[in-house]
Amino acid sequence: MTTNNFLLGIIAIGKDVGLFFLSVAENNQLIGFFIGFVIAVLITGFILTKNPRHIPLILRYSTTESFARIANQGKHSKVYYTEFSHFLKVYTQVRIVFYVSFIVLCIMIATTVLVYRP
Repeated sequence: MTTNNFLLGIIAIGKDVGLFFLSVAENNQLIGFFIGFVIAVLITGFILTKNPRHIPLILRYSTTESFARIANQGKHSKVYYTEFSHFLKVYTQVRIVFYVSFIVLCIMIATTVLVYRP
């Protein structure tokens, strides 16, 4: 009999957690903040890189791999026409913006979860 009550308690807790996340996900303020946040981060990333196609390469690969994929080089030579120091500055700025924005998003979600009272 205690096993049955234990399982029913676990099911009730699971449904309560599901209901909580559903109510948080349907919150208009949270959805509006999230959409605005994503748009602001993407626009900032586009401004920093000046080429939106470079953002996934910068976020996915290391410095040298990103530079090799992004930098322009001659057809018959291994000479790069882009300065590595300029690329490193852009690379660092884009990664910092995206990492800080991810941390802020996690803090915002944690604060909402901890403070939210239905």
